[in-house]
Formats: sequence, C-alpha cells, structure tokens
Amino acid sequence: MNNGINILPFYISSSTNPTAFQQGNPLSMGARVQNNHLTPLDAATLMGNAAFQDTVRINLMDPEVKMARARAISLGVEHEMGNGFQIGVRATFKKFANLQYATNINLGQYNSLTAPTTDPNAIYNDGYPTTTNRFSTSARPGRAIVRGRLLDLTGFGDVSLSRYDGEGRYRSLVIELNRRADNGWGFKSNVTFGKSEDNNSNERATLTNSSVYTPNPASPLEAYALSDNDRQMRGVLASIAPGVFGIKISGIFTYSTGLPWTATYSTDQNGDGQSLITCGAATRCVNLTPRVRYANFQELPHRQTLQPRRHHRCL
Repeated sequence: MNNGINILPFYISSSTNPTAFQQGNPLSMGARVQNNHLTPLDAATLMGNAAFQDTVRINLMDPEVKMARARAISLGVEHEMGNGFQIGVRATFKKFANLQYATNINLGQYNSLTAPTTDPNAIYNDGYPTTTNRFSTSARPGRAIVRGRLLDLTGFGDVSLSRYDGEGRYRSLVIELNRRADNGWGFKSNVTFGKSEDNNSNERATLTNSSVYTPNPASPLEAYALSDNDRQMRGVLASIAPGVFGIKISGIFTYSTGLPWTATYSTDQNGDGQSLITCGAATRCVNLTPRVRYANFQELPHRQTLQPRRHHRCL
C-alpha cells in the first residue's frame, strides 16, 4: 500500500474474518493454490470484496522517523580503605528520546464520554482532536492526516501508525564495596537502587502486538509511569575463595526486586478494540512480581534458583 508515506504490507487476521479462510472463499487454500502455485491477490481485488470491509489491517510508519537516543550523565567517587578494601558510590541519570510506540489512526472518536454518536469530523490529524478516551471501530472515519498528507483509509480496519516521540528516563544510585587480595578471600559487591520510567515499554513488541499500543490513542504520552523493566533494588556479591591445591572457587549471588506489572481489564473499555485500560484509578506498573534470588557457582553445572516470595505494592 502506498498513501504517500511508506509502502507497507497489509494483512487479514483469521480471528477477525474467519469465513474468508474457509473452503470456497477468497483466502481458502483451494482459491489461492492452483497447480501447486500460490495465486496472486492484489490490493484492488481484496478491497473490492465486501467480505473484507473494515477487516484489512495495515501498518504505517511516521515519515519523520528518528532513531532512539539516550543522554546520560554519571558521577562517582571511590576511596581506598587499606588492606585491599575499596568503597565507591556512583549516581547515574539517563534521558531517553524518540522511543517507538503505535497509535491506531482509523478510529471513530466521541466528543465526550456520554456522547451518543461519534463525531464524523474527528479524524486523526497528527493526533485526535480531543483527549477523550472513547472510540468506535464500527464508525471508522476512513481517512487520516499524517504530517500534512491526507490518507484514504476507506475499507480498511485498524491502521497502526508507528510513532517515534516516546520518552523515558532512568535514575540510579550504586554503592560498591570490594576487596582485592592475591591470597585469601576476595570479593566485589554492589547494591543498586534504581528507577526507570517511560510511556511505553515495547522494545520486544511489533506492530501486530497489542503491547505496542497505549491505553489512550488520543493521548499516548499520558501513560508515563514505571517501565516494564524497572527494578527498585538489585544486589550482587561475587566472591573468590582461597585457593586449595591451586584451585580457586568463585561464586555469584544476586538478589533483586521483581519487575512491575500492570493490572488491566480483560475486556475493551474504551472502544478501540484493545484491552489496555488499567483497573480503577491505577496507572501502569504499580504492582511488583516476586523478588528474585539466585546463586551461580563455577563448580556447579547449572544455576540454582531459590524459591521467590510474593511481594506487591498497595494500589
């Protein structure tokens, strides 16, 4: 498809239109495979079939794509305490910009949460007209404006626009205590207290995955909260035991708080076809998964994982 932005593939989900894949229908094996060859199916034929109305989904990219970037500053001090002991403290701040997320730009929007019908003039124009988080997938506008370009979306279903203006930041404080020794016990240890925030943690998502979307398509950056990768605390102890007959044993013990998670409704709450609305008045990532503790010894063939204990924050 080419609407003056990018040439990108379209696809049809079998869950959205299951009959299209049944025998005798346009996408069935009998219709698509002839003489052991896959027959072509051009966009005009596909869009001209009433059975596919509003079910063809496409992915678009913002023409002003920017590479994600990070700016960081770190300040630390170290002090030799004698007898091989060393203590240090380091503070770090990172600012992330141009993070990717996606917005569905072919949704009908209501003017208010109580409006009886969608506003036919409320089309996406580098953003929806209002921040009202109430939409419709049955009253699609069939058009959108991206960077001054008018897109004809007639007959299409969800249209995912990949955006690159997401934000994030990371702050941490690291305390280190080490002991260097040629003979006897030696160790390196550190405790990190950190906080990571962003508006969408989708580094593992694709444009066909719901996690790339934000809870409110009309205000995608308002979901700024703890990142899915945030860990409040992490401690590491690496030790080296005295040598015996020239053989040294080293081990690493790690303890960390769990990753946050978001409690969302299992059904669509705002009409955008997704299930991303957080329960009650909660924001993203307000709960913690179990804390993780594990030990890793060089002499052992596998990692030993200790039983984690449950830990949650109060809503």
